[in-house]
Formats: sequence, structure tokens, C-alpha cells
Amino acid sequence: TYELKNGDIVEVLTSDKVRGPSRDWLNIVKSSTARNKISSWFKRERRDENIVRGRELLDREIQKLGFKTSDLLKKEYVAPILKRYSIGSLDDLLAGVGYGGLPAGRVVPRLRDAYVTSLPEEERVKLGYRVSKSGQVIHNPTNMLVSEALILDKTPLKPTKKKKKPSEIPVKVRGLDNALVKMSRCCNPVPGDQIIGYVTRGMGVAVHRIDCPNIRNILDSFDRSPEDAERASRLIDVLWTTEGQGSHRTYPVDIRIIARDRTNLLAEISAAIADEQVSVQSARITSARDISANLLVTVDIENQEQYDRLVGRIKAIDSVVSVSRGHN
Repeated sequence: TYELKNGDIVEVLTSDKVRGPSRDWLNIVKSSTARNKISSWFKRERRDENIVRGRELLDREIQKLGFKTSDLLKKEYVAPILKRYSIGSLDDLLAGVGYGGLPAGRVVPRLRDAYVTSLPEEERVKLGYRVSKSGQVIHNPTNMLVSEALILDKTPLKPTKKKKKPSEIPVKVRGLDNALVKMSRCCNPVPGDQIIGYVTRGMGVAVHRIDCPNIRNILDSFDRSPEDAERASRLIDVLWTTEGQGSHRTYPVDIRIIARDRTNLLAEISAAIADEQVSVQSARITSARDISANLLVTVDIENQEQYDRLVGRIKAIDSVVSVSRGHN
């Protein structure tokens, strides 16, 4: 199939049986002028249909995030969005989503953030979210319970007072004062994250985030076989210490960004990262047919607080739909 490019001229074959354009055209045309004209037609001619379709799209996006539409589509959460986009009513919002003028992926994260912010702290934790000091809603699934039977040593953990070089990893391992410690690249924990250790064979203790997919796999399968039980028995308690603070030690963190692709988007994201004085290790961007951009950026972060500030800067950029922590 041929993919249209800006400047191509297309002949449209009309039919007496079909009146107006097809919604599929929005995924084909390239120029903003063409997209706007097609969207305007649907907005004008099929309002009732657009409202129904808009609700379906929002329902789908909300369920994808694990929430209920009845919880998120409340007046107090919808009102700020109507004001932000100068929309008159909920029906106008649904119609806008239905005809493609306002992507559901841009609306739902704002509804979710407003809903999560209104919840008590205990409820947020159960849902796997937290709110940073700056008011940013951060996906932080930490509601996993690690059975005491799976932890090697039960000695109470106390922060170490032993002086260490700033270059050493500021993590204390329960019952193993001089253990070799390494940060796991699969989940890239940073100070402030909830963490757990895994005793490797000959490589010391690997420190993981508690929500790391590899840790989840160990916890979910520990009772399936003797080999799985042995893997689970290697889990051990660890905690961050206060040593090394002020040393500006950094840790690699993967950040996934989904946005509506447009001119200068990458430049604005780069500027937000530079403003936080964060170094970029690598960046990869791909564009989808629905005009969305998917970015995976690996940056060097000092701690969770700096990560939260950076996420806040990126989420404030126009066209950015979502920002999340990546896993390898």
C-alpha cells in the first residue's frame, strides 16, 4: 500500500449511497488542514453519533487503566477539563472525543489524576499510585505483599553508621554487613523507591524495585515447583541508607512518554530534561499511524524526588498524553 505524503493530491470518488467522508480518512491524511476539515464535518453532521462514540472511547481508555467510568466521569473531575479546553458541557466533550478533535488518551489521564488526588492516601496505595510533593500523580504499584516465609533473615534492619565512599551504593542488606550490592538494570531503582534484594549466585545481592516484573514473577510462582521455591527463598530485605547523600550519585532510569506528534515536540521534551539538569543516556522515538509519538528516554536520576520533578515538567508539555516509569 502507498503511504500519503504532504503535497500529494488525492482524487476522491464519490457515491450517491454514501454521504460524507469516512472516519478511516483521519488515519490516512497527512496535512493538518485535511484532518481539520474531515473532523469538522463529523462534528457538524453527526453530533449524537459522536457523543456515543466518544463515551465508548473514554470507557475503553478508562478500563485500560483499571478504573471505572462512573468514578472518573464525575462533575468535579470533568469541570477542570471543560475549562482547560473551553468546552461547554460533558456532551460537547464526548462529541469532541467522538469525532477525533480531542483524543481520549489526553482526557483520561487528567480525569485519573484528579480522581487519584482526591482519594485518601491508603486508597491511592491500593490502586498503585502516589502523589508527589509537587502534586504530580505518579504510578507507583507498591501494594505487593512479600511473605515473611520468603525472606532469608528476619533480623531487624537498622540504618548503617559505617562510613562509605560516595561511589558505593547506599543500600543496607539485612544480616549481610559486607555484601556486594548491585542495582538491577531490569527496573533501575533509585533512592526513595521501595526495594527488595535477591541473593544471586556469585554476584552478590541484586537490588530490585518491589514492583519489578522479575520480582512479581518470583512471588507469583514460588509454590509451583521446588526450583521456584528455591528462587523465592533468595529474596532478602534491603533498605536505602542516608550515606552518600550530597554526592550527586546518579542512577539510570527509563522514562516512557506517549504524546501527540508535532513540530518541536522532541525539542521541548529535551528542554524540560535540561532544565532539571538531568543527563540523557539514550533516547528512542517512534511514530504510529494514529499520529502519536512514543519515546523511551534513559536519564541519570539522583533520587525519586528529582524523578517526580522531571515527570511534572514533561507532563506539563502540550501534546504529552502520559509519562511512566519503564522496565527492561
